[in-house]
Amino acid sequence: MLYLSIAKWAESTHRVPCLDVRNELDFRMCHLIGAGNIPFAEIEDRVHEMPRKGGELYVVGGAMAGRAAEELHKRGRWYIVWSDEELTGQPDTLLGNSPPAPLWSPNLWLKENWQLIPEGGRVFDVAMGSGRSAVFLALKGYRVSGEDILPDALEFADKLARRHGVVVDTRAGDLRRPNPLEAGSWDGITVFNYLDRKLLPHLKEALAPGGVIIYETFTEAQGRLVGRPSNPQWLLKPMELMKAFADLEIIAYREGSPENDRHVASLVARKPTS
Repeated sequence: MLYLSIAKWAESTHRVPCLDVRNELDFRMCHLIGAGNIPFAEIEDRVHEMPRKGGELYVVGGAMAGRAAEELHKRGRWYIVWSDEELTGQPDTLLGNSPPAPLWSPNLWLKENWQLIPEGGRVFDVAMGSGRSAVFLALKGYRVSGEDILPDALEFADKLARRHGVVVDTRAGDLRRPNPLEAGSWDGITVFNYLDRKLLPHLKEALAPGGVIIYETFTEAQGRLVGRPSNPQWLLKPMELMKAFADLEIIAYREGSPENDRHVASLVARKPTS
């Protein structure tokens, strides 16, 4: 854990993501430009909005910052840098009142390939979970819908969208039902950490001509080397994902371990226009 003044943080060419732990009202009135906001008392319930494990995090918020930094340091998930300086005393060039910046990041494969989806199109996020991918795409100007079977996940997604000033159409439902998506209706489909082999043909049918699917989920190596998930029902065999979408234009494909604890197959494919 390291103390760093706000001035030094602002001068850095590589700014550590900034977490302001004050209450939402104080944050809205004035905060560091580029800061995210999770009040200290809410961190336990909003950990899905925090940076990835192993990342750096700059904690501010006046008198509360030291206590928050110490508690976050004990968790051992992030490298904590902090300052207990008051925000109201900082130069106006550092302060703003815009919506909070995301501290979280979407799936890295999506982050690398999202711009391949037709600009401003309709995107469906399959098994959307807490909504990070959906909100990321909404912030990029897409019209995003998503579905999940878990009500708690949809509540997280709705709240995340509201906090970042975007709209995501969240739907409660079981994607294992017959014909779960409208055929030919979606310019983009995203799927992460989810596998239902019976759903794969429906995903292709649901794409509009020229539409793009961005898909990444676990392979059998995940079960062998990490141990979770381990059920073969949820794990791809070698080249299985590419073969499932072989009738589309394969733009990018890989199998391997882009992150140490994730063994995945990753695909980007486009539906022909004719």
